[in-house]
Amino acid sequence: KKEGFKVVRRNIIGFKWNALRFALRYVKTKYVVFLDDDTVVEKGKDFNVLAGELEEADADLCSVNVYAYNKDNWIEKLQDIEYKTSMLARRNRKWLTSGACICAKKSAMQEILRKHSGFREGGDIEIGLIAKRMKKKIIHSEFTVYTEIPNTFKKWFKQRIYWLGGNFRHSIINFGKQSPDFIYIFYFAFLIWGHLLIRFYYLIFQPLVLLLIMLLYIPITFISNIMIFKKILNPMMFLYPLYAIFQVMIISVFGIGWYVYSAYEQKNFGRIKI
Repeated sequence: KKEGFKVVRRNIIGFKWNALRFALRYVKTKYVVFLDDDTVVEKGKDFNVLAGELEEADADLCSVNVYAYNKDNWIEKLQDIEYKTSMLARRNRKWLTSGACICAKKSAMQEILRKHSGFREGGDIEIGLIAKRMKKKIIHSEFTVYTEIPNTFKKWFKQRIYWLGGNFRHSIINFGKQSPDFIYIFYFAFLIWGHLLIRFYYLIFQPLVLLLIMLLYIPITFISNIMIFKKILNPMMFLYPLYAIFQVMIISVFGIGWYVYSAYEQKNFGRIKI
């Protein structure tokens, strides 16, 4: 309000997505942008550029590049690599929308949010999934925003539990609805979640097998993200595969627990109904 924005205050029952659904009635423009409060636009750019891309493509929804704003200590540097590698996926899977910044036609977003489960975790990607199921035209823009990332291990751990709870919801609770992309389904539903107990069995009883997997995983990670690693010259790139597998092995267990807790708290299983 101090910066000159019109602020509407209402008591909304539920979470962020319900508030955004309600707020759209106040938007008078053709396009709308959802932007997190810890996210800023690339210097020298503004949302007119992004709206122009949607107008030119006659698109309904647009994902953008989201990069780390702060990258000073070791946990921030690892996340910086992670954000850059994950943005590569959006060139092929444009529906991987991030809550940090989403741009859409107002009319399309209203349709999408009417079908949104309202579930807190994974609610941003759900926008892209619903849009894809509704056969909306989705594009990806190289328009870039920078978001503030957790600067301590504790904050990072908490955020990743939250994220993996959302991933479990999309991959298992909404199995078959999360994406028509076979590779995406195979990777998350089958390899990440389906093999969780098997990985722990080998960790306890045959750790040498996991060591062999690690020896394969490290070069695969480098090769699949070569576009990023050839631009990054810091020691953290060698720790990145270990960082990634730590999330798969350890944080995923907490993610399941968080989903169960969150579903109970929200009284909502987060099933996508479309």
